[in-house]
Amino acid sequence: MKVFKIEKDHENNTALYFLGIKHTVRKPFLEYLEVHLCDHCNLNCKGCDHFCPIAPEKFTDIDGYVKDLKMLSSKINIGKIRLMGGEPLLHKDVNRFIYETRKFFFNSDLRIVTNGILLPAMKSDFWQCCRECKVTIDMSKYPLVGDKFSQYLDIIDGNGVNIGNIHVANKMMQVLNPNGTSDKEKTYLSCNSRFCANLKDHKLYTCSFCFVGYYNEYFNKKILEPSGIDFYKKKGKEIIKFLRKPIESCRYCSFSSPLIPWEQSTKQEKDWIAIQKNRI
Repeated sequence: MKVFKIEKDHENNTALYFLGIKHTVRKPFLEYLEVHLCDHCNLNCKGCDHFCPIAPEKFTDIDGYVKDLKMLSSKINIGKIRLMGGEPLLHKDVNRFIYETRKFFFNSDLRIVTNGILLPAMKSDFWQCCRECKVTIDMSKYPLVGDKFSQYLDIIDGNGVNIGNIHVANKMMQVLNPNGTSDKEKTYLSCNSRFCANLKDHKLYTCSFCFVGYYNEYFNKKILEPSGIDFYKKKGKEIIKFLRKPIESCRYCSFSSPLIPWEQSTKQEKDWIAIQKNRI
């Protein structure tokens, strides 16, 4: 019998056998990851913190995504992965995004986040894909949808797919502090999005503020855009450490402003700027 023997499981965890006794060396763990399948949306929400109303029509490249998954799966485990946007069902390759994500992260809680508008048009292969890959569908209920929402739930249930969280989006929050005067430490600690890592352009970011570049482009502004971490060049522990600390862009967020009633965006700067003076 060999004194040492090393094996890998399907999630690339290392199993070290010492004198026949198995010792599993697990990869660092990331609780949650958001992935945009596209940055634009078929709704137009005032204050959208993903800046979808002013984002151009942009679809995530599936081949690049597969490369990212392969690299990420070699370095970290992920608890929950949510495929979203924008509106993810706008992407013609949504099925492949599901299959590939499940292939590389077999044990993750895999979800799609949708407003439901496109669910009646989804074909049978989409529903089969969701069932085979054990996908849960999280729903965002917007006032514009009205009585149709119950129909969307019936469609999901009728196709044998799990319904997950239902976010009643009657109100939104304007979180942008364009003056950059927020205390980044306090802002980070009070932020509900600080555990909402995002995958974008082959890097990982702390939160959806990584899409603020659309605000800068649309309004010709210079809000500090976050620096992501190049996970191709970093170890798993370095990745997790980076995602669990404040970033300089936190200075441009405000979580002291009150919620506002949902309404369609006018695509003006005021749609994103916090109502009250930042108190953080």
